[in-house]
Amino acid sequence: MELNTNFNRLKWQLSLKVNTFITIEPIQEFKCIKFYAVKVEGDENGSEYNEFEKFNEAFREHANEIIRDEFFDIISIIEEIGENNELLRFLRPENSAFALPPKHKARIRSVKIKAHTKLRLYCVLLNNQIVILCNGGWKTENHPQDCPNVSTHFRLAEKLANYINKNRSDFPTMDKEMPVGDENGFYF
Repeated sequence: MELNTNFNRLKWQLSLKVNTFITIEPIQEFKCIKFYAVKVEGDENGSEYNEFEKFNEAFREHANEIIRDEFFDIISIIEEIGENNELLRFLRPENSAFALPPKHKARIRSVKIKAHTKLRLYCVLLNNQIVILCNGGWKTENHPQDCPNVSTHFRLAEKLANYINKNRSDFPTMDKEMPVGDENGFYF
């Protein structure tokens, strides 16, 4: 199963910093989990893609077979977690955010997590039914904030997670839906 990135493009707007807006877009709904992605409006590269689509573009057809294999393991894990939210326990804690893949030696159905994986996808867990996917990269340092490949992706996920955790009562989430539309936006 391939994640559908053409899912209905409802958006939830928020501000990351002055004059920088982020929208949260639905990506894929599974039996138990609905996945969203973060999109930086007016990013410096002029990209029209959300952060998960950028991750997908960068690693789906990567020339390095190891990186490509780790990418497809992460996609398989997303699909497995989507069908069984009990598997959320496999998200790798990274300060206030989370990352995929899980720590090594975990097994999620057909995906056996290898030791010393380097590819990371950062995400935010809103509740046990909603996961917000960010971006990631090839982690070369012990701490994500020290790695030039992943630090910006990690910091975005961490800042979003901290804001959501601090303002949890302001999130009128209903079941498996994020509030949508500009009137539900927020600033941080």
